[in-house]
Amino acid sequence: MLAALTLANRLEEKTEALAEASGRLDALPITLRLAKRLGFLSNPGYESLTETARAARAGAGPPPRKGAVRYTIRSPHIERYLAAKLAHPTALVLIEAGAFCQAFFEDAQLLGRDLGIAVRDLAADSEPEKIFACALPKAKLESYVEALGRAGRGVHVE
Repeated sequence: MLAALTLANRLEEKTEALAEASGRLDALPITLRLAKRLGFLSNPGYESLTETARAARAGAGPPPRKGAVRYTIRSPHIERYLAAKLAHPTALVLIEAGAFCQAFFEDAQLLGRDLGIAVRDLAADSEPEKIFACALPKAKLESYVEALGRAGRGVHVE
């Protein structure tokens, strides 16, 4: 991201380079979740970087640190979702699971709001944050994707 911003600063036409930097910024929270899950980040390091990334997206300075980890991931479906979201940061990502396609986190909330479907919280009582999830039946997937397309949303099915 820093390289893209540095390049944009040197260019007369900055739009393309700034779009690249924006895409990298969009992928940062997903990358952090994967890094935490794979053990590359400690709990305090993960929390600090997650809060800093949120503040950067909001245009604010670094927020105060908290002591808890944002998400604890124990599901292979969530891991698949995060990997797909990293590859497609601007799309709503759906993971095929049996007769359904599932979405998690912010994508689940958007799907719930846009399609009027139920969104549930998978987090255990001990989790500091909610882990939102929703499911769409594969049999109706095409109509849901069309409705989301009309709403201007891109969809990726993994």
